[in-house]
Amino acid sequence: MKTADKIITIATGRNVSDTKVINKEISLSELFKQLSSPILRNEKDGRYYVYGKINGTRNDNNIEKMYCACIDIDDSKLSFNAVKRKIPNFSYHLHTTFSHKELGKGNRYRIVFPYLKPLSKDDHVNAVKYLANTMGLPDIDSSSFKVSQPFYLPACPRKRERYFKSHQSLDAELFTLTPEMAWEANQDDTREPTGYEIKDEVYQGDRDIELTKFVGQLVHYNNPPNLIEQIAGLYNTRFSPPLKLNDIKRVIRSITKAQNKNDKDYNNYVYVRPIDKVFNVINKTKMPVAAFARGKYDNVDSLIKSKKLVEVDDTKYMPSEGVIFEQHGIKYANTYIPANIEPIKGLPKVRPMVDHFKYLIPNRNERKILLWFIAYLVQFPGRKVRWMPIIKGGKGIGKSLIVDLIIEPILGYHNVAPLKASLLVNSDFNGHIAGKILHCIHEIDDENVKQKEKIVTQLKELISDDTYQNHSKGSEAQKTTNTTNFIGFTNKEDIIVITPDERRFVMIKSEATPKEPRYYQDLAEWLKDHESIRHIYTFFLNKTLSDDISPNVLPVTAYTLEIKDSSKSPLHNILIDIIEDYQNHDIAVVAQKLLIERVQDSLRDQGVFPTPQEVSTALKSINGFIHDRKVRISIGRNKYVPAVLPNKIFKPELYYRDANLKSEMRDQINKQITLDKKRNVENDFQ
Repeated sequence: MKTADKIITIATGRNVSDTKVINKEISLSELFKQLSSPILRNEKDGRYYVYGKINGTRNDNNIEKMYCACIDIDDSKLSFNAVKRKIPNFSYHLHTTFSHKELGKGNRYRIVFPYLKPLSKDDHVNAVKYLANTMGLPDIDSSSFKVSQPFYLPACPRKRERYFKSHQSLDAELFTLTPEMAWEANQDDTREPTGYEIKDEVYQGDRDIELTKFVGQLVHYNNPPNLIEQIAGLYNTRFSPPLKLNDIKRVIRSITKAQNKNDKDYNNYVYVRPIDKVFNVINKTKMPVAAFARGKYDNVDSLIKSKKLVEVDDTKYMPSEGVIFEQHGIKYANTYIPANIEPIKGLPKVRPMVDHFKYLIPNRNERKILLWFIAYLVQFPGRKVRWMPIIKGGKGIGKSLIVDLIIEPILGYHNVAPLKASLLVNSDFNGHIAGKILHCIHEIDDENVKQKEKIVTQLKELISDDTYQNHSKGSEAQKTTNTTNFIGFTNKEDIIVITPDERRFVMIKSEATPKEPRYYQDLAEWLKDHESIRHIYTFFLNKTLSDDISPNVLPVTAYTLEIKDSSKSPLHNILIDIIEDYQNHDIAVVAQKLLIERVQDSLRDQGVFPTPQEVSTALKSINGFIHDRKVRISIGRNKYVPAVLPNKIFKPELYYRDANLKSEMRDQINKQITLDKKRNVENDFQ
């Protein structure tokens, strides 16, 4: 019989408060089909399955047999594909659950393992323990071990439907619990074993189980293999009938192998001494030392002394570093979880994605900038791009697909997060910034211009600075390495206020109009396929990064220049005109005091009366522009530094860029200065 055709018995109920159930038989193919499509509803409660046969109402005492192990994983940092890779080679079905990606919650999954043969309640619990231990997942919901636990059929709200995922394997063997597996499942984390009571006589049906328990005790206390074999042989004389020698050796090999596996598991952990916790370098979870310590070791120090456990000083999110790394003499365990996508061999097939980018951004230069940005994050995760792309386009054209179905999967869902811009200025805490490769801002909704300016100031610091003060709620602010980058999407023209000298925001405009719904449905279906993601990942991983785009220099787009121009105030405009005037006349240094007076005089006719402080602030906002024009604003003593250009331009040698002025030119300059002083042209020279 094919695995897909195997018939099992399950109990089903209307909702969790209703303990009345109906037992029904169902094929595995039909069961997996039902688990592959979510029911769209806003409430979690609804129809459920218990993966066993129940005689009476739903409770543990009425369970007759169990037909499947069902394991719930709650608030995990692991991606869907990362969980798939941890599942042992048995037939299974994996799907996300109702609260997956709900605000304030992590990734949530459910795995169903059908049994080859129905199991008793005790064996079922051992099977769940064994499978959980084999996968090494600490986020397993304790309800998975309850035999009468109801498990809802897959469901989710419509707004989170795009996050639902499922995967099945009906080709592998069905799970069978062996005595060795049962023994391994019961190796808990207590300091001492529970012991084993020697039986006077053991009959045929219990021989494997009793020998496994007995040998497990001998292996637990590190007895040498030859001694274990001799003692087990003596105990075998009480079995009726005795086991064959080969069967005894088989049990010993199996138990020893399981124990060695436990020892190897230490490679996945480090001890973080300052917080006195053990850290799993695979799934990035921390656990108390007491929960981790195994019976045959006295304490964590003995594990470190025997070099079975590495000690570190702290944990840190650093995508550009390895699992264990050092910085400034401090040893860290890395909390970064890579996407772990297997690249395809050969040329990737990504035509649907490329066509969508062409549809959204027909301008080749602007499209090239966005694709470069994504490829850089894939090839150099955690490195800074000191500019932020902002894509402006109409509603319903598929902008959100770029992040939700392309960037998130290839960078890892746990490494990408949305960011509400107002939190940058309205909250005292910014711990949500840490531990991400990319933050996505969809709109800046505050209509207050000053508020937007504050948001832009905060964004500029986070975009450009290598470190920032990370202040999480309940802890002191601390200097943190800045590993995150930013991308923005908007439907509005005035999402952001940027100054004319701005070098942090590259604006990309999409003139696309919405297509038929079928187009987006087909595209989303293609993007959700795991093989498509492998091709997309390979495309960006192998993409050549053009030398004419740099992570440190803002790329230029026509829309960026348009936004800069529209963001100029009269004060900014007059300052830019004056600075360009100085540059055109080769004036290198300008007195700030007299520059302010010239600006005020120029704006007076327009009915604008800026204060000296406002002019100074505006000067700071275009500092990059001034620097590029090679003009210096001097605050100190400024003799002969022009603030307003005279009719005849003679500049003091000290501030003239040509240091080889002839002596007659110097004399001519001095005569002009003396003449102007006599004429009281204070606004020209001072």
